[in-house]
Amino acid sequence: MQNSLEDPISASIKDTIVLFKEEFSTVTFPDVSESILEDLAEKVKKNAQDLEEANNRIAALRDTLESSQNELSQKCMRGLAYAKVYAENNEELLEKISKINFGKTTKAPKKSSVEKSRAERSENIIVEENSSGKKSVKQSQKTDVVQIETT
Repeated sequence: MQNSLEDPISASIKDTIVLFKEEFSTVTFPDVSESILEDLAEKVKKNAQDLEEANNRIAALRDTLESSQNELSQKCMRGLAYAKVYAENNEELLEKISKINFGKTTKAPKKSSVEKSRAERSENIIVEENSSGKKSVKQSQKTDVVQIETT
């Protein structure tokens, strides 16, 4: 694969084209002439440019995929954190939750200063049970309350 800084046409091919241009411009061999070689060289340059653009697009798509995978993983881990608090008195459910392991393959997404501030405020998780036995998990924050209700 050619690097974007490299010319997709080798020196020996350029020398051949120059030779045909200077010495054989009036001669046509079967399927080979100066114009055929020039046309093919232009085709190679165009294909190399198309490949470079496609590689740039692939790199951007790869970054987008990685970012969305990381976001999903972070949300799952956060959901498990809520679930652990909710299930603190249910050993069977805690065991199921503890079997899920993300390992070290997950990268945390880069957080903006606003997201970091929100994360710093999101430490208080509260489980409440009302008189009818309905449990809810709340996350207390200075400005936000996240509430999950189950029946």
